[in-house]
Amino acid sequence: MIKEFSFAESGTALDFVLISPHSSQGGTFFDAFPEIFADEAVDAKKSEFLEYVHLESDFGAFELSLSIAESLSLLGHKVTCLELDYPRGIVDGGRVLDHCIREALPGSLLNSLRSRFLLMHQQSLNRLHQLYQTLNESSGFLLDIHSMASFNPVHNMQTITKPVSFENLSSYCQQFYEAPRSEDNLRLIDIISKDEHGNAIANEYLRKHLCESLARNGFQLQENIPYWADSAFMMNYHMMRTQAIAIDIPKHLLSNSSDPLDFDIKSMKISDERARHLGKMIATASSHALGSYRDSL
Repeated sequence: MIKEFSFAESGTALDFVLISPHSSQGGTFFDAFPEIFADEAVDAKKSEFLEYVHLESDFGAFELSLSIAESLSLLGHKVTCLELDYPRGIVDGGRVLDHCIREALPGSLLNSLRSRFLLMHQQSLNRLHQLYQTLNESSGFLLDIHSMASFNPVHNMQTITKPVSFENLSSYCQQFYEAPRSEDNLRLIDIISKDEHGNAIANEYLRKHLCESLARNGFQLQENIPYWADSAFMMNYHMMRTQAIAIDIPKHLLSNSSDPLDFDIKSMKISDERARHLGKMIATASSHALGSYRDSL
């Protein structure tokens, strides 16, 4: 289940792949797996379940990906833009095969669907392997695009996210709704370039140009905070197989909210203007990085 869009002439070499693994709300997915809502336990807490699916999606990430792709194409690049069309809250398209299943369904239902979920994700991996080969042949780049909650969940004075289960869907969501709203707890743009051991695995030209451009345009950022390219994550998988980097944007930066401290993750509305502005900036930096990288070869 992949949505794929191409930009620029088909005869030119591929310059960029943009992937949004977490933006799906699951419409096509739920049609393909009617057993989920036919399950009595899921049906009994359907609104709670859908609230969880909504919260876990990377709202605005695919719109940002399309904005970056369109801007790159206007700069003369050929771009392929992908969305994994299954909800992260159930099957995490941003994780490798052994770690992609979330424990958000009743146990018996999950066990009955597990093999089909894994096959679906494996088909995405197969397509990605084809794109890695194409990118490596053309010395192109992959950008892994995410959005995240704007504030860190906090438990017992520690920044930590408690894992989900079907039984605790409501409390899982609540930890994000109740996350302390303060400048100290506000997440910044995360440029992800290192693995869990601190090893730099992203393309250095991309990292440098993106960080400099964001800072120059007034955006605050951190590198590998709060996330890094853990070996269980597909961003690590990308970076180890092609020239890539991951970008995680706090959701308030893609919303209509003018004040992050008043931002409501439950009712977020995407700002097309902000997505276009940030997309154009990321595209310009990425284009310059690609030129520098190819000149170095």
